[in-house]
Amino acid sequence: MAKQVVIVGGGLAGSVLAARLAKAGCSVDLFDDGDPAAASRVAAGLYNVITGRFGAKTWLAETLLAELEAFLNWPEMAPLRTYVHPTLIYRPFREVKEYNKWTGRSAEPEFASLVAMQESPLLPDRIDNPLGGIRILPCGWIDVGGFIHCLHALLSKMGVRLHRERLDYRQIDPTRQRIHHGEDPSLAYDALVFAEGAALAHNPWLAGLQLIPNKGELLEIHAPDLQMDFALSKKIYVVPLGEDRYGVGAT
Repeated sequence: MAKQVVIVGGGLAGSVLAARLAKAGCSVDLFDDGDPAAASRVAAGLYNVITGRFGAKTWLAETLLAELEAFLNWPEMAPLRTYVHPTLIYRPFREVKEYNKWTGRSAEPEFASLVAMQESPLLPDRIDNPLGGIRILPCGWIDVGGFIHCLHALLSKMGVRLHRERLDYRQIDPTRQRIHHGEDPSLAYDALVFAEGAALAHNPWLAGLQLIPNKGELLEIHAPDLQMDFALSKKIYVVPLGEDRYGVGAT
């Protein structure tokens, strides 16, 4: 008998998990209220393997990139590629010490396939980068709003039952492993997954978790003279969206 799984939260994490479980033969119910301000619908969608002030390698970088590619290679997920944009990320050096560090690092096996040195300033009339920088290669950005909208349609075709509403926590009966829901007064589950992101802070069933939410800012600008076909990561990030539009933000 197929395992019954209920997922609360239909952002990137919850929706991709729903797809994987459905493909594995599970019976899946996904609750998502479609909040237009949810992080997975408003984020810039930038994915980067070198992050932070000191240029640390993203945890499990190669594994995560391989998983993304494998997921997009599922025949049923082919439409999602429209929303995934592989894009070079350029990270300018801020000081000579950083230049020296990456001169050595870029030759190490751990980083050789991820970065390449940019020895001279890139677009110096538009970018302040007198010391050059590094080109971060296997990166890009996802139109997260379009991606999730498309993925939800694909999930329905895979048999996932999508409930376009916020689940009332009071409807959950963990003792009997049931949800007393309007459409199905006794929705049973073998596993209940909360994939609510920052909204977990308001979940009474997980009140003991010590969550520290992140906050980001994102603007969309129109800059015909910038003519930049790569993403820029400095104190802020700039992502080319097409048609002279750029996402500019910081976390």
